[in-house]
Amino acid sequence: MIIKKMLVEKFRKMENLEINFGGKLTFIAGGNGTYKTSLLGLIGNSFVYRDKETRQPIAKTIMDDEYRAWLRDIHHFTKYDNVEEMKHTLFLTNKFQNKELYVKGFYRRESGKPIDPTKYRFVVGKTRVKGDGHFILPVIYLGLKRLVPIGEHKKDLVQILPLDLPEEDIREYEQIYNTIQDRILFKLPQQTTFKIEKVITNNKDMLGGYCNEYDSRGLSAGQDNVSQIATAIASFAKLKKEKGNDYKGGIILIDEIESTLHPSALRRLLMLLCEYSDKYLLQIIATTHSLDVLKFALESKYKSVSKIAYITKSRGKLEICNDWNFSEIKQDMTARLEEKKNVKIPLYCEDKEAECFLNNIIENDIKKDIKIIPVNKNYAFLTSVADSIIADGQNAIFVLDGEQPLNKENKRVVVLPGGASPETLMYRFLANKPETDNFFKRPKLNKEMYLGDYPIEPADRDGFKTFFYSLKNNISIHTPRKIICAWKNENRVIVKDFNDRLRKKVNLLLLNV
Repeated sequence: MIIKKMLVEKFRKMENLEINFGGKLTFIAGGNGTYKTSLLGLIGNSFVYRDKETRQPIAKTIMDDEYRAWLRDIHHFTKYDNVEEMKHTLFLTNKFQNKELYVKGFYRRESGKPIDPTKYRFVVGKTRVKGDGHFILPVIYLGLKRLVPIGEHKKDLVQILPLDLPEEDIREYEQIYNTIQDRILFKLPQQTTFKIEKVITNNKDMLGGYCNEYDSRGLSAGQDNVSQIATAIASFAKLKKEKGNDYKGGIILIDEIESTLHPSALRRLLMLLCEYSDKYLLQIIATTHSLDVLKFALESKYKSVSKIAYITKSRGKLEICNDWNFSEIKQDMTARLEEKKNVKIPLYCEDKEAECFLNNIIENDIKKDIKIIPVNKNYAFLTSVADSIIADGQNAIFVLDGEQPLNKENKRVVVLPGGASPETLMYRFLANKPETDNFFKRPKLNKEMYLGDYPIEPADRDGFKTFFYSLKNNISIHTPRKIICAWKNENRVIVKDFNDRLRKKVNLLLLNV
């Protein structure tokens, strides 16, 4: 985290609003006309990456541009604005000296002439003493002009050039480019690796790619968009290599991050940005209208490193809601109340025996939110499916029989209590009781009648399963339920622990529905 929070004292209709930032990802969301893009400009304008003495760039991006995001390149003021009322403060973290960057707007005045609203500046610092002024930190801004596909540019305004870089650097940036394109879009031809090239148009410069099927001129709008994000990340990879131990990270600002991307590609992009945020010490701040993006940020896996600053004017004045849940945001964005849905989380278990066991040990407050589904597959199948489900972010929980160790549990996997499969627990529960136990006095069935053809413990899993079905067929269909309930009463502690673990997983998944 670089920026901890931002206090907007006054910016057009924004007054005294505070935005909190995430360690890796921050999403600024809200309706049209809520100054989301302007906020990116206000953030970026507080930083430069120039030497304070010479005023020359300390380093440049892979496309030979400055690391900067100046407000004048993002936002234009008119005669209806009063720039000199505008002021805000960015609060940096301890790693960045707990610096407070106070910013105020001024007009550039000329004697005897009226104010020209196009001539202004935003001054960083309350004084002009040493230490005030723009904070030295690299920033890259990706605005909406990146979304104009190369195919819609005039041919004579598109230049495709080789990269003038050492071969070692080119290979490194090709790896970043191909990783991002392949993992996000999955649209590259089989076994195809793009070689990167330099693309320059009248409104954007970026890394492109070519193979034996097409080059940068044939990129789709989604590939084009992702290519520019890859270019930004490659630029910070370049900077980290150049600066070595002096590298402190940087900021990437992205306007409407979801544009041109399919929802599944968008999700993979967000996951990948989390990875690159770690690798290159990046704080990524993006605007969005996408409910999928906001849902991602609220998932338990990403909630600790992501923040949502939701801007609304539904109650008359502009407000920033830093702590709204997904349902509140969705209702505000869609301008209608969300219908209460009877959502049930699928609970996949190994077999019918596990289904019977679960039905009789799960507490009622959990039962109303789940649907138990036996799949007649072993634990290896369930865990492999669980891993793929977690990757895709779907809502489901997988239940392993109790012989599996608790360390197999994760976000979507829970292990039954008891240390053995349900049918094994039932057999041993009966076999270990003396014939005089009260259990056998109701309804006057002795121990021998329960064990039937199995006076000796079965040798394998199939034997235990056959025993389970003999209880239903030879005594009563309700017999397994009776045995499980009796076992539950004698094992209250481990059953409660299981319910607590399961309840936590169910509740977390319900938050994402």
